[in-house]
Amino acid sequence: MSSSTALVLRDKSNIVSYSRKFVLVDEETRFDTREEVKKHLPEICGRVLARAWIDKEFFSCLEKDALQTFNDLNVYLPENMSIEFKQGRTRASIIIYEQTGKLKLRTCSLELTMMARR
Repeated sequence: MSSSTALVLRDKSNIVSYSRKFVLVDEETRFDTREEVKKHLPEICGRVLARAWIDKEFFSCLEKDALQTFNDLNVYLPENMSIEFKQGRTRASIIIYEQTGKLKLRTCSLELTMMARR
């Protein structure tokens, strides 16, 4: 076949895959108050949960140290707050806690639920 549209078989091992690095926020994001966290962090957590749904390596990072994973992605909480990543039987969730003295108060939480409809 001498046509310019002829197919050429190629060894699949030579195919290079390109991927973009996951960017959670466009610029460094530091939260200073509980109100800022409650207002803005749920949207960021939604993106984190969606990424964890499709990326097993990212999921593992969250399981190991959720707060450090957020910091690595340029999202910082006040020092008296912590992040807990939980995997339930059917869905994952992120819970933000505020430490006030001896009390650990839930500030906000987010759970990603996928629903199929007909």
